[in-house]
Amino acid sequence: MIETRLTLDGGQIGKFDESGVNKVRDKLTTVRPAAVTLGGNPFLATDYNQFLLRIERFDPDTHLEFVDLIRDRLAIEIHYESVYGGEVFTARHPQADVP
Repeated sequence: MIETRLTLDGGQIGKFDESGVNKVRDKLTTVRPAAVTLGGNPFLATDYNQFLLRIERFDPDTHLEFVDLIRDRLAIEIHYESVYGGEVFTARHPQADVP
């Protein structure tokens, strides 16, 4: 991983690390989602498949604030290289912002 960016309501929060995620979670009033910030680990398995933010026993009717956060308020960028290096890739949420 080269760099991460976390944006809330259009304002830059910082990196997608524990501090940045806690700033986002502190803005929520009804729920505090669990988070995986990757811990500075430079390598992930090819088939790594885990939610970065999640709520155990998620219910879209009960957790409307979380749905709003993910759908409308939060943006995440992760810039990374392949294991071979040299090429930089970007993963973004929401993907609609990708030109």
